[in-house]
Amino acid sequence: MAVEDGGMKTFIPYCVTSLLISVSAHAEAPKADGQVTLPYHQFLELTRKPVLVEEVKPPLNALLARADYVVKISQGNAVVSVDWLAENFTDTWAWVAVASLDLPIEPRGESTFVASEEEIRLLMPKSGPHKASARFSAPSGLGIAARFPILPATFNSVKIQSDEAAADYQIDGATLLRDEKGELRYLIPATAHEVVIRKTEVVSGEKKPTTWSLSAATYLSYDAGWVDHKVHLQATPTSGDGMNMQLAFPQSPSRIEVSSEDLLEYERNEAGLLLRWNKREAGERTIVLSYRTQITGEDTKWIPKIPDVDSGSSVIVAVPKGAEIIGKEWIHDPNPSRLPAWLRSQAEEQKMVMLAGKPQQVEVKWLPRVDTATMTIQDAIISTRVVADGSQHTTATYMISHVTGGSARWSLPKDMTLLGATVSGIRTNPIDREGVLEFELPKPSGTEPTQVVFSYTGSGNALDKVAGGLGLETPSSPLFAHCISWSIGLPDGTRLEAVESNAETASAPANAAAGSAWLKRMLTRGEPLKAELHYRSSNSEN
Repeated sequence: MAVEDGGMKTFIPYCVTSLLISVSAHAEAPKADGQVTLPYHQFLELTRKPVLVEEVKPPLNALLARADYVVKISQGNAVVSVDWLAENFTDTWAWVAVASLDLPIEPRGESTFVASEEEIRLLMPKSGPHKASARFSAPSGLGIAARFPILPATFNSVKIQSDEAAADYQIDGATLLRDEKGELRYLIPATAHEVVIRKTEVVSGEKKPTTWSLSAATYLSYDAGWVDHKVHLQATPTSGDGMNMQLAFPQSPSRIEVSSEDLLEYERNEAGLLLRWNKREAGERTIVLSYRTQITGEDTKWIPKIPDVDSGSSVIVAVPKGAEIIGKEWIHDPNPSRLPAWLRSQAEEQKMVMLAGKPQQVEVKWLPRVDTATMTIQDAIISTRVVADGSQHTTATYMISHVTGGSARWSLPKDMTLLGATVSGIRTNPIDREGVLEFELPKPSGTEPTQVVFSYTGSGNALDKVAGGLGLETPSSPLFAHCISWSIGLPDGTRLEAVESNAETASAPANAAAGSAWLKRMLTRGEPLKAELHYRSSNSEN
C-alpha cells in the first residue's frame, strides 16, 4: 500500500495493511502518537469524490385526465353535473384548471376550488389522483337545449338525460356510442372548447319511419344445418329526414348483427326491424345485416329469409364442399367483376353460384362420399422367444393412428394366454369378446399415435435335440397395418437352417443370435404373419 504524505509516497507491506485496529478496553484516552492503518481499497473510497445523482422530474406538475358531464334537460332548463379526475405529479401542492371563470359552478364534496383571473382551478395537496365534482346551470336558446364552455381534459364525455320524449338531441362535433353500461354517451374531442346541444322537435309528436327505396345483395353459406346470411342493403330516402327505417325483416333469424355509419340503435318489433341514426342523411345509406337461420328437415332445400326490397336484389350462394346447387337459373362460377366488391376476394377461394332476383328456394344436391379408415396400425413390433421345452413368450407393440376414440381388436394364436396389457402406458384389462381381445382407445390428443402393448405365453411341443421344425404365428387384427416387424429367438445351441413365411426376411441386427429369425411385412390387413422354422442343434453332425 502507498500513502502520500507531503508529496512523498510511503509503501507499507500488505501484512501490515491487513491488521485490525485494536483498542484496549482499559485505555482512558487515545495516544498522541497513535496510528490507524487502512487497506488500500478503503483509502481510495475515502478519497473518491461523491457523485451527484440528478433527480428526474415529470414534464408537468398536474394533468386534467377526465371530465364526465351529465346534462339534465327538463322544461327548457338544463343543469349540468360534472365529475373531474386530475393527477398531481409533485410531492406538494399543485393545481389544474377545470372550468371557465364564466361558469357559476357549485362545488360538491370536499374538494378545494380557487378562482383565478382566467379560470377556476382545483387545488391538490399531495401527489396521486384526485376526484372532484360540481354542478352548474347551462343557458339555452332557439333550437339549442344547452350551451356551456369547457376546459378540455384528455377524455371528455357528455350524457344527456331528458323528460322530453319527442325531442332529438345532437352535440356538434361529438361521437355517439354506448358505454359499458349500455347507456348512450357522446365523446367530445380534446380540441373542443364548448358543448352545444341542439334540439329538433318532431312536429307530429310521434316518430314516423322515413320511406326508402331499397336494393340488396345477399350472401348465403351453409354451416351444419344452419344458413348464414350476410345482406348488404343500399337505401335511398324518398321522403322524411333519413334518420329512421322500418325494415320488413324475417322474424325467426338468430345472432343478428346490424352495422351502418352513424347508426344509433336498432330493435326488433312486430313489423320487422326498426333502425335509428343519429345524423340526417339525404343521400344513400349502406346497412349490413348478419344473421343465421336453421334448416328444418333435410338440408337439401334452403329457404332464404331476406328483407323485402323494391329496387333489385341479387343472391350469391357459397356452394358447400361435396354439394351442387340445382337449377338452370343459377349462374355457376360467376365472373368476379359481376359480384359485389365486398365478395370478390372470397370468390378466389370459394365456389359460388349467383342469381339476379330473390329465390324462393335453394335446392342442394349432396354428392356421395367415400368412407375412409378412421383407425390403422401405423407400425407394429412383435418379439417371440421359444425355449427348449416348447414354451413361448411374445410381446407385441402396436402404434395405432386414429382420428376418433373407439376400440381395436386382436385375436391371439391358438392356445395362448394373455399375461398383461397397456394402452398409452396405462395398464388395462381388455374385453373378451368371444375369444377376441378388445382394447378401448382414448380420443386422440394430437397427431401422435396411441401405443397398445400386450404380452402372452403358451406351450408347444418340445424342440428336437438334433433337428426339427417349428410353426409360429403372430396375433391378427382387422385393422390395416402399414408395417409389421417380427423377431423370433430360438434356444441357445440351436442353429436356424431355413424359414418359410408369408413375410419377407428382414436384415438382422449385428448382435442378433445365430438361432433367430427377422421378418417384415408391409401393407397387410387381417392376416397374421406365419413362419415355419427348420432348425438343427449346433452340436449335431452335418
